[in-house]
Amino acid sequence: MDKEAYKQLLISLKKCELNYHAHVREFGKLGKAEINFWVEQLFDYNAKSIEKAFTRHINSCSFFPTAKDIRDGTINNPKRKRGDDWEQLAMMEQQKKLLPEPDKKSVTMPDNMRNILHKLQNAVKERQSLEEFRAEIKTTISD
Repeated sequence: MDKEAYKQLLISLKKCELNYHAHVREFGKLGKAEINFWVEQLFDYNAKSIEKAFTRHINSCSFFPTAKDIRDGTINNPKRKRGDDWEQLAMMEQQKKLLPEPDKKSVTMPDNMRNILHKLQNAVKERQSLEEFRAEIKTTISD
């Protein structure tokens, strides 16, 4: 973690201490061991990602964050994942680290499959039993 990210982490944790009074009253302020833990858990985050993740957490959650909350988001704020950092994704795309877009060719359904599908739709409309349907298409269908 670079100095800028470390500084932003300290600022973000201080904001959490200010925002979550009940947590601080119960567990006390963060010490060196807790800060080192956060540094280990967010070692690959840059300053902007740290700021964004903590700000989103503070704005959407009423409890002190865990490292998992910052990394993966919460039920209240699932979009806080690191993958939502569009600038980083654009940079990775420029560096050819992302997979290319798949070819979007339309593939037509084979005629025999289309016929079976239509027969199945008709069987459902007529509330036909599975055995009758199997007999009609003359094949076995596993359950």
